[in-house]
Amino acid sequence: MSDSSRLATLAFGKKPVGMQLTFFQLTNVQIAEIDSVLNDDIIDSAYDSAISYAEAVAGLRKKQIAWSIVRLYYSALYSLRTIMLLNKVVPFNFKSEYLIDLKANMFLHGGKSSHRWNWNAFAKLGSLKGHWPYSGDSQNAYDQLREYREDVSYRYSFPDPKLHQCLITSESDIARRIRIYRDDSKFFYTYLIDHLVVSYPTKLIYFVDQEVSNMRLAISSERAKHLRSVWPIPDRCPLT
Repeated sequence: MSDSSRLATLAFGKKPVGMQLTFFQLTNVQIAEIDSVLNDDIIDSAYDSAISYAEAVAGLRKKQIAWSIVRLYYSALYSLRTIMLLNKVVPFNFKSEYLIDLKANMFLHGGKSSHRWNWNAFAKLGSLKGHWPYSGDSQNAYDQLREYREDVSYRYSFPDPKLHQCLITSESDIARRIRIYRDDSKFFYTYLIDHLVVSYPTKLIYFVDQEVSNMRLAISSERAKHLRSVWPIPDRCPLT
């Protein structure tokens, strides 16, 4: 659990019994305390997304498709969390999933689990409204990617090196595809069913990369070195 989530959980635990969620607010001191640890949590979450993505790309080069689907899913999950934190929205668990928007001092139900978000809540948060990662198209892509991940983890696997139809590619064109997905400013490939398992998390992690840079935040040199050691293609690895 991140420090911001831990502090949000502790603060939420002081909500009076029976008080409606819409009426419960944090004190300025509580908000400042959570806000003070956000930058570190942003970096940790962004790194989790980048290392998952790097491992996935390395797996695709080796045709380790089941492993890569899992890592691509987690990269997308961590990217979405990172973007929330960048916008001062903190997900946390208190017997259920919740979100606290620090800017608006507002709590909302976060979803059925930490993997199944309440996307309607995102639409109510001014901090996230208009952000493409929380659009309806993004929701559909995330849900589909989660389904792929659950298929390989719980239902049935795609035996390596057999390729799932949405991952048909060769070792030599992985780098080219990533460039296309990364630079797809019109989101042509991002949500397409035959591409989204790679294109969607690619678009997310490079968006995170830009947003983290805009805030003048950076991962440690040790983490950057490890990312570069995993990253299998000539192009710059996100966050390094």
